[in-house]
Amino acid sequence: MNKLEDFINKLSGTFNNDSQINKEEVIGEVKHPKAKHINGVCNNKIENLPNDFNGYFVIEESYYEQGKFKNILLHLWYIKKRVERMNE
Repeated sequence: MNKLEDFINKLSGTFNNDSQINKEEVIGEVKHPKAKHINGVCNNKIENLPNDFNGYFVIEESYYEQGKFKNILLHLWYIKKRVERMNE
């Protein structure tokens, strides 16, 4: 597995900050919004990608709650390995 694939694997999944919120509630100082993030590769949903395409499209769904306030943020990321150029 190369570095890019390793990064994508670590980035993909469902994450939340429940333990952070629980600790803040115990001390009575909730400073952060409750958050849930769902990240995943969605190359299969992109039409007409070139056969030699070697990047990733990642959809990020973020859900935030703080009191009565709720917010949803959606992002589509294009991630690829950076090509290093040799000095001539």
